[in-house]
Amino acid sequence: FLFFSNVTSDSVFKDQRMRQAVSLSIDRAGFLDLIYNGKGAWDNIVSAGLGKWWLDPQGKDIGEQAQWFQHDPQRAKQLVAAAGQTNTQLKYLYTNDGYGDLFNQAADAVRGMVADAGFQLNVVTVSYLKDYINPDGIFFKGAPPGTMVYSPTSPFTDPDGYLSGLLTPTGNRNSSLVNDPALTAAVQAQQVELDPDKRLQLVYQAQRMADDAMYYAPIGHGASFVLVQPWVQNYLTVDDYSTGVESAPYMSVNNR
Repeated sequence: FLFFSNVTSDSVFKDQRMRQAVSLSIDRAGFLDLIYNGKGAWDNIVSAGLGKWWLDPQGKDIGEQAQWFQHDPQRAKQLVAAAGQTNTQLKYLYTNDGYGDLFNQAADAVRGMVADAGFQLNVVTVSYLKDYINPDGIFFKGAPPGTMVYSPTSPFTDPDGYLSGLLTPTGNRNSSLVNDPALTAAVQAQQVELDPDKRLQLVYQAQRMADDAMYYAPIGHGASFVLVQPWVQNYLTVDDYSTGVESAPYMSVNNR
C-alpha cells in the first residue's frame, strides 16, 4: 500500500481528496501485470489472502466505495485541483535496501502512476534499518510532512490484525497516524462480535469506511507458491514469520 504523512494534521494529506486522488492514480491491474505477471489480487485494507474477510474492490459487496479503486487519473487531477494542491511538491519515499529488486521495481512503477496523475513528486530513498523499521523510524512514527510512502505490511491470520493495527490510534502499525473515532468504533465493534456472520459484515463495514477515507491506498500483491516433494510429509505452509517453529519441526521424509 501507500501510506501518508499524519492524516490528522499534515497540511496536504489531512485532506481526504488528496488521499483519494492517490488511489485513483494507481492502475492496479497494470501493476499486477507488470510486477507479478498478472498472478495476484487487488488488496483492500484487509489482504486478499484472508479469503471471505477480504472485501474485494472489484466484487459485488464493495458498493459505491469501488469508485476509489478505479484507475482514473483525470478525476485524480480534479480532486488535487479542488484541494488547491496542483503545484505542491510532495515526497515519494521508500526503502530501497530492505526488500529486494522486485520491491524496488514495484515502488518505481507506482511512482510513475502517481506522477502521471499530476502529482509533483521528489523521490526519497531511505535505509531500511537506520531510517525505516527501527522503533523510532518512519514505519512506526510516521512519515515526514508532505510525504507518501510505498510499503508492504505484515500478513495476519485474522482481519483484526489489519483493522486495529493500521486504523486505530493505538495500532502497532498505524503508519498514517490515523485517529478517526467513527472508524475506531467500527473496528472495535467487530472485535467483540461473537457471531461469525455478523462479524463478517462488521469487518466489511470497517473496510468500506477505510476505503472512503483512504488513509492507506491499498494496491495488490502477487501469488505465492510453495512446492513440496511428494515424499515430504507434514509440511505446514504458514503466512507469517514462524516457518522455523511451525513448519520445520513437523516435517518428515517418507523413505518408502
